[in-house]
Amino acid sequence: MHCFGGCSPDEIVAALGLQVSDLFFGVPARAPHARREGAGAREGEAALDFLRRKAAWELVALRQSSEALISAARGIDIDGWTDAALDVALDVLADAWVVLLDEEREAA
Repeated sequence: MHCFGGCSPDEIVAALGLQVSDLFFGVPARAPHARREGAGAREGEAALDFLRRKAAWELVALRQSSEALISAARGIDIDGWTDAALDVALDVLADAWVVLLDEEREAA
């Protein structure tokens, strides 16, 4: 950076409310508190990335469990079931179907 009036780079960036280090991406900050803040941001990003991956794996497991539950329920003889037992089973199966239908909607 050059000023034809003879200003130093520090004076130029100060006039803009900046520091020279603000012009460079990824350069470690000189102040210890700024380094800690940057480290905290990186830790936060890493934690968020971990949570996203964990949620994705849990969604895969939920979908697989839903498929297995629906598959296992096919062909079951419900003649001896009470109304209460049938109600619970149908609620669980309905929830499993919702999971699979949501997956289809997301894919579309």
